[in-house]
Amino acid sequence: MKSNSGEVLYVGKAVNLKKRVTSYWSKTNQQFPKIQALVAKIKKIDHIVTDSEVEALILENQLIKKYRPPFNVVLRDDKSYQYLKIDLDEKYPTLNVVRKVSEADRKRPKSKVRYFGPYISSATVKNTLKLINSIFPICAKAKQLNSGGTVKSPCLNWHLKRCAGACVGQVSSEAYRRIMQRVVDFLMGQDKQALKYLEDKMQKLVSEKKFEAAAEIRDRIKSLEVFFERQKIDQPGLRLASDYIGVLVEAEKMVVSRIVVRSGKLIDQQIFVMRAPLELSKPELIVRALELIYDAVYDNAPQQIFVEDKPVEKQAMESWLSHLWGKQVKITVPQKGTNKKILLLAVKNAMSHSGSLLNLENALDNTKALKQLAKALKLKNPPKRLEAFDISHLGGTQTVGSMVVFEKGAPKKSEYRRFRVKTVSGGDDYQALAEVIKRRLSGKNIADKKFAASLPQAILIDGGKGQLSTVVNNLGKKDFLGIKFLSIAKKEELVYVPGSTTPLKLSRNSEALKLLQRLRDEAHRFALSYQVSLRAKQVGSKIDKIPQIGNNTRKKLIKAFGSLAGVKQATLKEVGRIIGEKKAKIVKEYL
Repeated sequence: MKSNSGEVLYVGKAVNLKKRVTSYWSKTNQQFPKIQALVAKIKKIDHIVTDSEVEALILENQLIKKYRPPFNVVLRDDKSYQYLKIDLDEKYPTLNVVRKVSEADRKRPKSKVRYFGPYISSATVKNTLKLINSIFPICAKAKQLNSGGTVKSPCLNWHLKRCAGACVGQVSSEAYRRIMQRVVDFLMGQDKQALKYLEDKMQKLVSEKKFEAAAEIRDRIKSLEVFFERQKIDQPGLRLASDYIGVLVEAEKMVVSRIVVRSGKLIDQQIFVMRAPLELSKPELIVRALELIYDAVYDNAPQQIFVEDKPVEKQAMESWLSHLWGKQVKITVPQKGTNKKILLLAVKNAMSHSGSLLNLENALDNTKALKQLAKALKLKNPPKRLEAFDISHLGGTQTVGSMVVFEKGAPKKSEYRRFRVKTVSGGDDYQALAEVIKRRLSGKNIADKKFAASLPQAILIDGGKGQLSTVVNNLGKKDFLGIKFLSIAKKEELVYVPGSTTPLKLSRNSEALKLLQRLRDEAHRFALSYQVSLRAKQVGSKIDKIPQIGNNTRKKLIKAFGSLAGVKQATLKEVGRIIGEKKAKIVKEYL
């Protein structure tokens, strides 16, 4: 879509071009200010025919990068992120920090030139380089050796006993390449190869009676073991290269958290901020997030990607990524187990970064939002206190509820409350909501009497008109206490009140709607965090019940195997190596 001057305003793709293009002029889409602004500027539409959806996906991505259209989803800022590059074709391979993958390198075999990243934080790059230099004997003058220059004096690492000796002619280029291959393995999360390399070197030095040098290697091994211990996730046995994408959408921004797991180790986490047009659903936004993130990933790519919702064009996206990296890639929505747990961690990370990155609280005009909400709810005055409730459970078990409080449009976290649902089981969210709200309004289980007397002017629940009607009917009129109830449907972001079949007239760009979205998302975050903490406690309580096993033994088991499930999967011999054969038999018999 182009303007009168020929500027590219928007690049899109469609199986049915006529249907897609005419949709921009439909009444539904004309509700969105962004669509109105786009349509007003369109003077010409060009199109290109491709043979498949995958080709269309690739071409769309290339054109967006080329033209940077103002109406496409893009990263919030234009800065380039950092990569670590190792070129194994060099005589003495160097480890360099670069800002982008060169087009020439994209055409070379990946086994020869390796890029790791993109790294969002420069501090992450610095810490990684520091750790690599402390473990591997890298020559600080390798670049000078490659250029044919004469090295007049050893490098600083040589004096610090951290250089293999390339700068003084003690190591051949072939041997030095093998050292740098170990660095590549390390960056890919293959800790066993790195540890074996160091252990073999230490044993060789011991056999040569070079005990001081062997002690240096021993200290490096300890550093490496500590580093990988910190990287461990709860479940051993995750061998496929996996990424976990957590998405938090708030107003017209989304925070995307990418957790990178390689060889069962959590080796990196990245946070991206993107524009999230209100007219796009979450599955559509996930596709845009995957396009933007993975177009920048050149090396050490995942074999499987876990997301919360099945993205639209899933098959085309899998084909594109498989084509991009030259290997089969699967996109999956995990339902349970370790992958689900790590995905929840990614979502939690996105939530924890949302406040500082998006700064939504400052962006909201709370006074204006509350006035708009009062008008929509037919209240005499703007509501001083708003409360929102949400339910979270694990397959119908461990059902919990959350209550969050906003006063004058801002969170009042000191008055948030958590509930363990007592009378409802089987994953009935509506009955659980009714129980939690009844307990809140009656003051039961709330020790602070002053808090129990501080009733809200409005209560928000997550859902459409059907969910709202069910919850209100379960509450009964005696529980209303003059409080306005309302719900917000996540897909269309429509707001309903009891007894009305039509939603409230809230503009998609109104401050009132943004406030309600913030309130709902905060309730969801708070419920989810409580549910996750209960699961963690449950794991701890199970392992605590093993008879004749003390605290120190339990700590050793968790440190070695990550979780109760990891202990179960381990063999008797493996457990015996950690806590002794006698105790191992007790543990395995109990489990």
